[in-house]
Amino acid sequence: DLVKGGFIFPGLYDLAPVRHAAFVNCDLKLTPERIGPLSPVTMAQSHPTRFFTATGSLESDEFKRQNALISVAWAEGHAGDIPVPLANHLTICEAMAAPGRPLFDACIRLIAEVGAQNPR
Repeated sequence: DLVKGGFIFPGLYDLAPVRHAAFVNCDLKLTPERIGPLSPVTMAQSHPTRFFTATGSLESDEFKRQNALISVAWAEGHAGDIPVPLANHLTICEAMAAPGRPLFDACIRLIAEVGAQNPR
């Protein structure tokens, strides 16, 4: 119960496509048998912690697909998706530190909600 809320940025939540990227899989050595147990989309969300996904408009279709997959796989905790204009998985964190941007505002709201639910 330590983590009370969070944000999930575009990442690799279904590892099946990575198996076909030889330049990555040469190190990871993903096999069909290992992909399922290592892919977060096949795991149950360990705790129904509330989280938002954030998707940059400059993401590839695959990163957008991966973000959508985790929001469905962990639907119980998913509070919504925050679109982030002119960002990708490498630059999206900058929007979290920019007052007035939707990602920053959602972060402040989530902190306030978690604080109200867990007073000291």
